[in-house]
Amino acid sequence: MSEDAVVSEVRGAVLVVTINAYAMRNSMGAPGVRDGLLGAQDRFESDPDLRVFVLTGAGGVFSAGGNLDALRRIREVEQIRERLAGGGPLLKRVLTSDKLYIAAVEGPAFGAGLGLAAACDLMVAAEGARFCAAQI
Repeated sequence: MSEDAVVSEVRGAVLVVTINAYAMRNSMGAPGVRDGLLGAQDRFESDPDLRVFVLTGAGGVFSAGGNLDALRRIREVEQIRERLAGGGPLLKRVLTSDKLYIAAVEGPAFGAGLGLAAACDLMVAAEGARFCAAQI
């Protein structure tokens, strides 16, 4: 992927973080997304001047979630658990932080994307936002 999968911008005390993998509908499973989000969280949590983390998605899509097709192909329960646990560090940081996390949702927030948005302290949804919990 030639562009950064996650881009961030400081606006005063706010770190605006955008999932920028639109070709894959900002999927949590797109190359670089999880690592990019963890890196943005590292920056946010370590900078005392940053107080608010705003998470959004590029192109009018918050996140299409994870790669369900890949999960469906896995036959071992333990492998599915390991795959799903990949989002654990992201969620744990959001849920345990003393700082404010806001999800700014436009378009779809599905599966793992919905989970991440729901873990935030506040979710602001555009009129056309759509939410769906995945079933595998």
